[in-house]
This record gives sequence, C-alpha cells and structure tokens, in this order.
Amino acid sequence: SYLQFTLKSGQIMLGELRLRYKNSNLFYVTKQKKLNDELDIEVTKSYYNNMVFDEIYHARTAYEIMRDIYPVYENTHPYLGKLLIMQGIKIFGMNPFGWRFVNVIFGALFILVAYYFSLKLFQRRLYAFVASFLMTYSFMHFTWSRLGLIDTFGVLFVFTSYWFFYLFIKKQKLSWLLLSGIFFGLASAVKWSAVFASLGFVAIALYLLATNYPLKKQFAGYRLILYGILSYALLAGVVYTLTFYDIYLKTGSLQSIWDYQVNMLAYHSKLVATHPYSSAWWSWPLDIKPMCAYRNIEGSRFSSITMFGNPAIFWVGIVAMLYLFYIFIRRRTLEGTLILFAFVGLYLPYAFVGRVMFIYHYYYALPFLILAIVYAIRDFLSFYPKQSILLWIYLAIVAGLFLAFYPVLSGYEVAKSYVDNWLIWLPTWWL
Repeated sequence: SYLQFTLKSGQIMLGELRLRYKNSNLFYVTKQKKLNDELDIEVTKSYYNNMVFDEIYHARTAYEIMRDIYPVYENTHPYLGKLLIMQGIKIFGMNPFGWRFVNVIFGALFILVAYYFSLKLFQRRLYAFVASFLMTYSFMHFTWSRLGLIDTFGVLFVFTSYWFFYLFIKKQKLSWLLLSGIFFGLASAVKWSAVFASLGFVAIALYLLATNYPLKKQFAGYRLILYGILSYALLAGVVYTLTFYDIYLKTGSLQSIWDYQVNMLAYHSKLVATHPYSSAWWSWPLDIKPMCAYRNIEGSRFSSITMFGNPAIFWVGIVAMLYLFYIFIRRRTLEGTLILFAFVGLYLPYAFVGRVMFIYHYYYALPFLILAIVYAIRDFLSFYPKQSILLWIYLAIVAGLFLAFYPVLSGYEVAKSYVDNWLIWLPTWWL
C-alpha cells in the first residue's frame, strides 16, 4: 500500500521508479496517478537503454560534475575524460546517446588524425589511406569509441602528441614541441596510462642525440633535454592541473586537487582484484582474451559488445613489429624508430604492473601497431611493386573480418548458432 525510503547517510538521486509484478513484464496498476504515468516504457534491458561496463562510473561521474556534485563514486582516474563525456549529456540529456556522443566524435576524428599523421610519415596518400582504413576496421577502436568510456580520448591525445613531436623533429620549430607537450598533458589528464608515452619521447630524444641527428643549434645537445622538460613536464603539468579546475571551484582549495591525486595513486597501487575477463600483458598482441562489455542471450538470439583485436591487424602486427625491430638494428630510420619506440613505451611497462589488467590496456599502443603494419607494407611494395594486389587482398580480409564479427562488436542481435559456429576461433574467446 505504500513505499518508504529511509536515507541514513549521504545522498540519493532518484530519477525514475518502475514497479511491476514479480517475474512479469506487467506494470503494477494503481489508482494513484503518480504510479501510473508511463505504462508503455520499455522493460527489456539492453545497451540501448542501460549503462554497460564502466559507463556506470564515467557517465555517472560526468553527470555528477554537471550537477555540481563532488564525485565520490568514481575518483580513480583524472577529470578530463568525464568533462568531455559531460558535453554530450548537456546537449542530449542523461541517456545512452548523450553519454556516448562525444566518444563517437573523437573516434571519427581519430581516423582523420591517423590519415594525416601517416601522410607526414610516409609521404604518400596510399599509405595514409591504408592507416586510416585499418583504424576504421579495427575491432578495438570501433567498440570502445562507441561507449561512454574515457580511453578513446586519451589514446587520441597521445597519438596527436606524437604527431606534433614528429613535426617538431622534421621542422624544428618550438611551437610543435609545445603543442606536443600540451596534448601529452591532456592525455595524462584523461588516464594515467598515457604517462607511459613519456618513455617513448625520452627514448626518441636519446636516439636523436646518439645518432647526431641534424638538429638546429637551438635544440642541439643538452638544449633538447631542457626543451623536453619544458614541454612534457612543466607545460604538460600545467595543462594537467588546469583540468581539475572543477574540483577547485567546488572546494575552493588546491589541497583538494592534491588529495585527489593521492587517492588515485592509492587505489591503483593497492588494488587487489580478479575478473573473469582479465588477461596478462603478453597475451594482448596474440588476441587471446577478449573483454566483453555487454552480453544478452534470449533463447536462440545473441548479442554482445566485445573488445578485442581484428586478427588480421593484431597477428599481422606482430610480424610488422618484428620487422621494425629488424630495421632498427640494420638501418635506423627516424620514422621506423619513432613508431617502434612509441609502441614499446606504451606497451611494455604493463609487464611490470601487478594489478588486474585487460586487453583494452593495449588500446594505447594499437595506433602504432597499425603504423608498423603500414611501414612494412610500404617496404614490401618498394621491393615488389607488381604485387600491389596483395595489399588490396589484405585490406579486403580486414574489412571482411570486421563485417563477420560486427554482431559481437556492436550489440547487433544474431542467431547464437552463428556466434558459436563461426566466431569462436579460440576456446578463450568468451564473446
């Protein structure tokens, strides 16, 4: 005859209340009009009307920030990713379209950045097209950039930072280095995983000095290190700190920003957890253990949203990276070295991380895996120009696999027998 909610501590936000008979989709009908206003709302849960995976943290926190509520539910990552998600919520409301909108925009921008970065690296539109094509039909990028998560922002900022760093080396103008530092700061303000990119920057700088790369006097010798500190420590640090302005506005204290950092460090350094979809760092290039964000099985119908790699990219990428290492040993090139060091810096540090990890941590290294594939293709076609048909066959395989696996990447409903018979290539592929 009545409902009573007793709040003993903290606060509660109640946006919708739905009542129905036990084990039934029929709504409880009452003469009280307040419980009878939306009898036609959808009962079935799906990714269309619910949060999936870590959207429950990031989208909720974005909404809290928008409502001037200090975030306590998720404060394990920096602020910027949630501020970006918040923009979509402001425009379209607190619904799946709203909290996923900005990610889709960034995912599309990523393809453009991949094209123009590759155009600078390889100096041919064909190879720029190949890089953007592989990024478009990458399982990992497609899946994660369609959800209200923060990783796509950080990966794009890191990739853009390396693009500007490459332009700095080629043009040797300080403005490019400063822009690189700004985007490194933005990437770090999304997720601390981006900080690993600094290892690549340092390694490439040492490579330039060790090989006597022709630098202008302004950047020669120790000056390169000093400018690097200016860009990637001081300027990036300022950018990182400024992204926490909202915390300062809420508390009026700089100490609260520092405390936020301490809490993040404590969480990640002390996290002890297990998860059925966790995987070891060495298994990611092999594509052994996917990460399922959403799954729904109703009778013979199946749908899921699963994060893993397009086998034609991941497995070919292993060969391409080995080839790039061979090139580094035999005849060092700036482009090959930059791709190799960027990839290693963003991937190998996970070998020393003890906490639970997932294949999506490989996302940061994925763009450079793709660049390695393009590098290897370019060299192959330079030796065998008449074999260009093999390139188009390879791209057709990449796109074909994307279409075949589309149901388990997008949540599109298909017959469960199709998934079981055609898409389970490895026993560890829990799609």
